Amino acid sequence: MTKRLRSLLILAALALGGLTAALAQSTTPTTISGYEVFKGVSFGSTTIGATFAGWTNGGDGSSWMPIISNTGGSWHVSANYSGDPGIGGSVDVSGGAWSLKQYGITRSGRVLKSIKGIQWPSEQQLDLGCGLGVATVNVSIALGNSRKPAGTISGCLNDTHLDTVFPPEVWGSISLP
Repeated sequence: MTKRLRSLLILAALALGGLTAALAQSTTPTTISGYEVFKGVSFGSTTIGATFAGWTNGGDGSSWMPIISNTGGSWHVSANYSGDPGIGGSVDVSGGAWSLKQYGITRSGRVLKSIKGIQWPSEQQLDLGCGLGVATVNVSIALGNSRKPAGTISGCLNDTHLDTVFPPEVWGSISLP
């Protein structure tokens, strides 16, 4: 084999290795379902420690899935926020913590500041993409103690139909590289 051909093969292998590394860094969503397990402690318009927890599932993240759909993983989010939760309102998420355990691996980090991280429709009969009267959730998350966004938690929070849905249900996905 000539030196030139060998050099081309080495360059091709390096390029493929770089492509593989780039593909490995793509964001992969993990679908989740669960509950709001603690509404937090409020001090005026600020709430600290609102807690959500649940399981990973095999759905597509577009609807709440019962625990029987569990794929063996679990997740937890504790968030601080300010604003007006409920129909016609929104809250700005100011921080918190999250964790995801799946396949024996735990990943965790900070919940980052997200303006209007949770938004409710202006009327109970309106749908923002999650169902009538159901809030949308979209917050940025970081890995470890970093403050650099690494992924998102997005989905839905059904906390306005408490006469038929209790405890409040949450579903969606956690997307991480």
